[in-house]
Amino acid sequence: MASCSRSSLLSATNLLRSPQNALHLSRAGLSFQATTGAGPSYTRSAATVARSNKAEAKGPKDRLTNGQIGRTGNFKPSQRRHALLHRPDVTDGHERPSQRPYGVAIQIEKLLKAGQLDEAVKMVTSAPISSQNTVVWTLLVKQAFAEKVPNRAFKLFSDMKKRGFQPTARTYATIFSGYNQLSESDLTDKQWERVEALWGQYQDYLGSIRSQEDQGVALPSSRHDNILSPYVPFLELLGKRGLHDRIMALFEEIEESGLLAHDKYVYTTFLLQVAQRTTLGGKKASLEDVRVQNAEDTQVIASKMQAAGLIDSFALTAILRGLVKGTEAHHRFGYDLVAATVGDISKPDELVNGKAPGLVRLEHRLLDLILELCCVMRKYEVAVNLFEGVKQSPAKRILTRSHVDYALDALAYEAAEAEQATPVAPGQSQANGESAETTPSTGLQSYSKRALEVLEYAVIQGYGDHPMEILPDRATYNRVLVTAWRCGDWASAARAVELMTGLDLSQFRQTRAPSWFKQNIDPQKSKDKIIGLDAQSMGYLVRTANKLRDKSAIRVAVRLLDYSGFSTFFSIPRKGARRLGPEAQTSEGFYQFKLAAAIQESVIVLMDSQLTSEQRADYKALLEKVKEVKERLKAHER
Repeated sequence: MASCSRSSLLSATNLLRSPQNALHLSRAGLSFQATTGAGPSYTRSAATVARSNKAEAKGPKDRLTNGQIGRTGNFKPSQRRHALLHRPDVTDGHERPSQRPYGVAIQIEKLLKAGQLDEAVKMVTSAPISSQNTVVWTLLVKQAFAEKVPNRAFKLFSDMKKRGFQPTARTYATIFSGYNQLSESDLTDKQWERVEALWGQYQDYLGSIRSQEDQGVALPSSRHDNILSPYVPFLELLGKRGLHDRIMALFEEIEESGLLAHDKYVYTTFLLQVAQRTTLGGKKASLEDVRVQNAEDTQVIASKMQAAGLIDSFALTAILRGLVKGTEAHHRFGYDLVAATVGDISKPDELVNGKAPGLVRLEHRLLDLILELCCVMRKYEVAVNLFEGVKQSPAKRILTRSHVDYALDALAYEAAEAEQATPVAPGQSQANGESAETTPSTGLQSYSKRALEVLEYAVIQGYGDHPMEILPDRATYNRVLVTAWRCGDWASAARAVELMTGLDLSQFRQTRAPSWFKQNIDPQKSKDKIIGLDAQSMGYLVRTANKLRDKSAIRVAVRLLDYSGFSTFFSIPRKGARRLGPEAQTSEGFYQFKLAAAIQESVIVLMDSQLTSEQRADYKALLEKVKEVKERLKAHER
């Protein structure tokens, strides 16, 4: 064989691989035709198209990116054919097959995540109709609302319909959710007119669905699940506009249609929006009348849900939120509903240990409302026992400070009722003239001791290795103190103050000068765990000592007052300041006045005993300060 140079072999090889080589073109399925003008053109045979389609069907692994097209030397045959047939200068006079809408949607999502709404709109509008669908357009509408341009969102929705794509329930839900995200200033009357028009279109859509069902056409379960999804944001829109009367009208309409039985979330949305109503018939009404009407509507919805078996923990929470503010009849309905769905709460042992067939599991907010309902219905013992049952069960992790507060409220109410039946008798004087520390009666003592046990449990759990959201605050401690005051239980009151402040109150029993206590007594807790006394807590402690006529306890309370600082408790109250307590709505100055009166009573009792001249002068000075505070508070209230 004749020898040849290496350069000659390379030149021949490159010529064979060249796209202009006729031999190469024939293998690739292309035929060369002479043309006049610009130069050669290429055509594809039917067999070649079939082979290329077959190669493309093998999947993405045989396809090439734009950067790979033209570098075919090291590729296998199927990849080489794909590269040659998709060269930019190779055309066959026909449009390429359009991309599927799914692929377009993926590209659109990437652009929208990058904040390129304009580019996404251009891509969709320039794509063939076969590459578009309702889902793709819904993505654009959603992003327009996210960018707070509702006019553009509505235009995109209109453009979608003009191209022949019909909106689905998901589309309407997206639009109503977008309008619901607008601020009140952006939700103008013009925008609301569009909302109403869109709601009418959605009702027509529901009508077509109902007609299909009447004709026996079975809808997919997934479509049934989403068919009422637009109701949720639209009901929230109605609530935002204050159109609560229309909400119940919609409930009656959809209830008659039979579609509501498919969706418990729409039921729950009705409940949540009804509970937020503040007017009746668009007119102002008393708070009591509004609450009663809300409870009445809540009971109607709850009855339908119970009949359909659609009550879960979230729905029951919404139901009780509306019923607890109603009448006794609404309370009884709620209590019976809890028994039917959760279990017999009067038997917490069976309930929390799974011995009773409960349909709904106790959750944090649900337990909150059940305890509140028990207190409203004066089922105080049921509330306390339920708390104790949960506390001793694996479900104790759901307990929070609010549950502790409801249990302490129940004990305080029980103590108040028992106090009226069994008043506390003052202690008898000893031979030295001192009053003996009085032990509360057995009946009253049980309530204050139980309240202290609940408090200690909350403190231990709150500062434990696995702290729960149960750590007491000042209001929690005050609930224990008010129970101890009602029961005349100084020991429980003193222990509550010790847990609150970290102080050892037994040290205040020493006969020392006032300055000694400040110099030698320090809290036994770190500063971040100390809760300072206020006028309310200090007032309950002083009033507890006064109630027992125990001079030793009274001295401790007065010394603690001086140790904490007189001005700490008697700062000028904010005008119009209000605090919601468990019993009544009271002002900040109310507790200051009560404390001042209690201190005045304590000083009078102490001045009746043997005192040194220095002690008597100190008590007189304190008495004058208290009288000034009372006069100032009276003037402030006026």
